[in-house]
Amino acid sequence: MLYIKRDANGAILAVSRSVSPEFPEAMELDNRELQSFLSSSEISDLAKNWLVTSDADMVRGIEDVIEVLLKKNILQFTELPGPTQDKLLQRKRMRTLIGGLLSSDDGINI
Repeated sequence: MLYIKRDANGAILAVSRSVSPEFPEAMELDNRELQSFLSSSEISDLAKNWLVTSDADMVRGIEDVIEVLLKKNILQFTELPGPTQDKLLQRKRMRTLIGGLLSSDDGINI
């Protein structure tokens, strides 16, 4: 679901991932008007950037799901493909390293 802002003529002016007073109207991604707006070259770059950000968020969400499945013994770590195990371990080590480098005074949460 995306949220849109319209101009005085009712045309889509901007798109946001979250609802706000500026972006009050919800619209499904498969809406033709929204697809037309997103297909312009300038907006297409914004859509690509949104996907990259969304992908990063999704990866972290999937990692969290895997952690829950492992903790509940629904999934064994060794059942995952080797490259997946390696990636998960690398990301976990990096988060630990970064978390150790940042002090609580930084105001940054990982």
